[in-house]
Amino acid sequence: MSSILAKLCSHKGNQDRRTPISLFKELNDEFKFGLDPCTSTSKPNNLGTKHYFLYPEKDGLKESWVGYGSVFVNPPFKDAYKWIKKAYEEAKNGVTSVVLLPSKTETKWWHEYALKSKEIRFISRRVTFEGHKDPFIIGIALIVFTPR
Repeated sequence: MSSILAKLCSHKGNQDRRTPISLFKELNDEFKFGLDPCTSTSKPNNLGTKHYFLYPEKDGLKESWVGYGSVFVNPPFKDAYKWIKKAYEEAKNGVTSVVLLPSKTETKWWHEYALKSKEIRFISRRVTFEGHKDPFIIGIALIVFTPR
């Protein structure tokens, strides 16, 4: 396998993409996150938020996010549609959330939900997730939902 192909495949199938701590700290300084609703099972509460939901004990897609303060969401990318929809719905309930997802502007979820957010921040570099040696192959966006 060529080295280019190996890089393209390095993240395929692995849904445990832990947020780079430096990126989280920068965002946390601004948003003061109180909840991580989709904590990694391999490293629970790796971000250090006061509250977190660890599947299957608590499913962040089924639990309310109200009352925890701002929410940081780095979901399994294969379930992007479900998580961005949840963040959009929670904004209607008064919740501010920041969702980290691939900038997949051609997808249904991007047009149905991301474009309805308060703000979209495109990260201007490739992101290397904790536990991976190579950067992710798709650009990353931070989608910010605020109460309406």
